[in-house]
Amino acid sequence: MIFLVRRAVALYGDESGSEILEYALVTAVLSMAVAAAFAALASTAGSATAGSLNNVSNSGVNPP
Repeated sequence: MIFLVRRAVALYGDESGSEILEYALVTAVLSMAVAAAFAALASTAGSATAGSLNNVSNSGVNPP
C-alpha cells in the first residue's frame, strides 16, 4: 500500500505524469456524474413502473 502511495506522489511530482493525472481526474468527475444520473433515472423508472403496475392491477380487478 505504501508503495502505491509513493508511486502516486512520484507521478504527481513528475511532469510527464500530469497528463495521466488530468485524465484520471476527468474520468473520476465524469463517472460521478454518470452515477448521479443513473440514480435519478432509477428513481424515475421505479416510480413509473409502480404506477403502471397499479393501473394494470386495477384493470384486472375491474375490467373496462
